[in-house]
Amino acid sequence: MVVITFLSLVSGISVETERLVDLPIDKLVHLTFYAVAVTLGAMAWKEKHEPFTITSRFLILLAFLASLYGTVIEVFQYCFTADRTAEWEDVLANSVGAIFGAFFTLWSKDKIWTLKTRSK
Repeated sequence: MVVITFLSLVSGISVETERLVDLPIDKLVHLTFYAVAVTLGAMAWKEKHEPFTITSRFLILLAFLASLYGTVIEVFQYCFTADRTAEWEDVLANSVGAIFGAFFTLWSKDKIWTLKTRSK
């Protein structure tokens, strides 16, 4: 989340707005960052609080918190930066990414994560 905060609020950092399949690349960057943040957040929480079972309820909460964080960052961009702008499309991309990360984590937790457990 530190990386997301830094890249979102520091002046002079921007992603080209080329379009890929009628979707600006910067929106794909938002989506990817928040999907990865939710997945890594779930993995870190599970590792720190062993034994912990990742449930859909936990992932819904994590996705909600990531989406809320993304919304707050957009408000900060609007209020506290001179050359950054807030966009509702960014909030949407952040939220979709967080939800995608939750679904990916739910799908992968028994397929990928168990490989690490078995190798211990």
